[in-house]
Amino acid sequence: MKKLTAFFIIFFGAALGALFIFAIFNFNPVSYSDLQPTDTVATVDTVPGSSAPNVPVDPVVIEPTPTVPVEPPVVVPSGLTAIEVATHNTASDCYLIVKGKVYDVTNYIDQHPGGKQNIYNYCGKESSTTFANIHSNFAWNLLADYYVDDLAQ
Repeated sequence: MKKLTAFFIIFFGAALGALFIFAIFNFNPVSYSDLQPTDTVATVDTVPGSSAPNVPVDPVVIEPTPTVPVEPPVVVPSGLTAIEVATHNTASDCYLIVKGKVYDVTNYIDQHPGGKQNIYNYCGKESSTTFANIHSNFAWNLLADYYVDDLAQ
C-alpha cells in the first residue's frame, strides 16, 4: 500500500510540475492597464501544432470611462463688507473698521476714556487714521478683544 501511495504522489507531483512549466512558457498575459481606449483585444488563432482552423473572435473595444464634469467650488467671500458694517452705526450696535479689520465696540463705549461721543462719530465707519493718531499700544491691544472679522475686499 505504501508503494502505491508513493507512486500516486510522484505521478501527480510530476503531472502538476509539468502543467506548471507548460503554463509558464505558453501563457501570454494581457495587462488591461496597458490598453488604450481605442485598443482591441487580439483574435484567437489556432494552437501551434493543431489542425483546427483559425477561429476569429469579435474584437473587444475598450471604451474610455466617461468623465463627470466637476463644478468649481463656490467661493464664499470671507469678511464683512463696508456696507454691512455701515448698518452697525448706533450706540447699541457699533462696529468700527480699523486697518481692514472690523471690531464690535458696543460694550466698550461706556468705558471709553475719551468719551462716548468720540466713538459714536465712527460707528459703522472707517476709523483707522483717527484711531492710529490718538491711541497707544495699550488701546491697540485692547481693540483686539473686540475683533469680529476682516473687512471683505
